[in-house]
Amino acid sequence: MDVGVSLSRRAVAVTLTVVVAVLIAYTMYFNLNPSILLELDPLTIAIAVATTTLSIVSTGIRLGKIHAIAYSRSLSVKDYYSARVLGNLVALLTPSSGGGEPARAYYLHLKTGDGLAGLFAVAVYEVYVDVIVTNVLAIMFSLYFLPLSIPVLLVSLGTIAIWTLLVLGLCREGLFNRIVVSFVERLPPQIASGYDEFIRVFKKLVSKTLSIDFIPITLYTIAAYMFNALTIYFISKPLVGGVPLLNALTGYVFSLALGGLPSPGGAGTVEYGLSISLDPRVVLATRVFMFVYMVVAGSLVLLSLKKSR
Repeated sequence: MDVGVSLSRRAVAVTLTVVVAVLIAYTMYFNLNPSILLELDPLTIAIAVATTTLSIVSTGIRLGKIHAIAYSRSLSVKDYYSARVLGNLVALLTPSSGGGEPARAYYLHLKTGDGLAGLFAVAVYEVYVDVIVTNVLAIMFSLYFLPLSIPVLLVSLGTIAIWTLLVLGLCREGLFNRIVVSFVERLPPQIASGYDEFIRVFKKLVSKTLSIDFIPITLYTIAAYMFNALTIYFISKPLVGGVPLLNALTGYVFSLALGGLPSPGGAGTVEYGLSISLDPRVVLATRVFMFVYMVVAGSLVLLSLKKSR
């Protein structure tokens, strides 16, 4: 599989094996019957597909706004949706949960012809937005679910600290920046010029973080989280009669915060995050649904991309 980054069949097989193994262990630990998945009727599945799609559309619009800030141009919402789905698929099917940003940048590069390094900066900045919004919310919510949420609290604090230091190190003159520049200068000219493009675009985007341009970016991020919370809510209806929407949102945010840890397909970390505020039956059904949705939607985008080349 080639979308600008390489995905070996072995890596995909390892990821799928680990994800399935964790789900089996989860059902055994909580004494769940996998047949509960059959309780999701067609209408529930259709609604869940719709709300999940709206969530990705929201992040797609957000990606479009970030792209417009960087390059003063934009694509269709469909293209940004496809870029998001493709990146999520690659991240989902790699053992380290990496590769999503290069895949997203590569897709935009094919559609626009813009420099790949600059578009990678767009994708990385989008991750930075998710990191800040997700982990700030996770820290707030975790205070109400102690001690189960202690791992979330620690991971969120650590993630914000690491990303803050990284961004400051890249964007401001200092020891870290000098070390990076010194290293880049020893690389081949084409790679060094790529770094120059990356840092130029990334600095431009970071400079907008405290401006009015960041408000719609934040709102679309929160809207995406709310749509995913609605997905969880509707999935829970036939299983446990429904869960409070706030619990659904909390579980989703926790799963995102812990899902940032490097594990194959988020195996183990996502399940734990969801389980802090949700019934195990809802966790199992949500995890399976979202995984299948992303694999199917991402595969369709990948096939469409290959046909157009």
